[in-house]
Parts: sequence; structure tokens; C-alpha cells
Amino acid sequence: MISNEHFFTQVQTDVSQQLTALDRLAAKHQRATLLQLICLIVLLITAVLSNITRMLTASNQTSETLKQIAASPLDLILIGVMVVAFTVSWVWWAKDMKYQNLQQEFTSLYQEHTELIKTSAPLTEISAHFRHQMRLATHFNNLSNVIALAVIAGFVLYQLHH
Repeated sequence: MISNEHFFTQVQTDVSQQLTALDRLAAKHQRATLLQLICLIVLLITAVLSNITRMLTASNQTSETLKQIAASPLDLILIGVMVVAFTVSWVWWAKDMKYQNLQQEFTSLYQEHTELIKTSAPLTEISAHFRHQMRLATHFNNLSNVIALAVIAGFVLYQLHH
């Protein structure tokens, strides 16, 4: 009887350690997708600001001096910010690639130890936290994809218009 309890406790400890490790990886996955999203938002904002400054300098109401001051340095700064944001976004995307099979690992572990996880409050809590982090990461990833497509569509439409 004591050996069965020891085995059960050992299995519970092992499952807890595996779930905790997966939860930490899910937190890193969420952070990577959030940072990628932030970079793409910065890219979108600077692209919009760049177009606004071009429209302001192109209008007839601004003086020639203002056109010279606003057009070159500000455009260069905004373009630099766009390039950096785009590059950093791709770096975070590349880092995020290693977390793509987290859900499969969790599903496998959960199916193997379903009863144990359901009956243990700490394991259920870790499991719920993992799922929450993965949902957030998926949400951030979807938003990043939408923003990236919007930026690409904006550049294509801008090029077709001019």
C-alpha cells in the first residue's frame, strides 16, 4: 500500500514538473508573440506618420523651409523606425517558431494523466494557466498576422496609387 502511494506521489510530482515546464515555455511563447505584435504596431504607426508628413509637406500651404526640414530628417527617422520594427518583429517570429509544438506536448501529457490532473487542484491550476497563455499567444499571433497583412496591403495600394 505504501509503495502504491509513493508511486502515485512520484507520478504526480513528475506530471507537475512537466506541466510547470510547459507553462514556462507557454509564457515565453506568449511574450514572443506579444513583442512581435508590438513591433508590428510600431511599424504600422510609423508608416501612417510617414504618409501624414508626406501629405503635409506636399500641400501648398506649407513653406519651402518647412518642406525641407520636415521631409528629409523626419522621413529618414520614420523609415529607420519602420525597418528596425520590421526586423525585430521577424527576430521574435523566428524565436517563436520553437514553441510551435507546445500544444501537442501538452495534449499528450494531458491525455496520459487526465484523471490525475483533474483530481489535483495545483495540476488543474497549472493546466488552466497553460491554456490561458496559449490562447493569448494565439490571439497575439492572429493580430500580428492581420497587422502584417494590413501593412503589406497598404504599401501595395500606395504603390498602385502613385
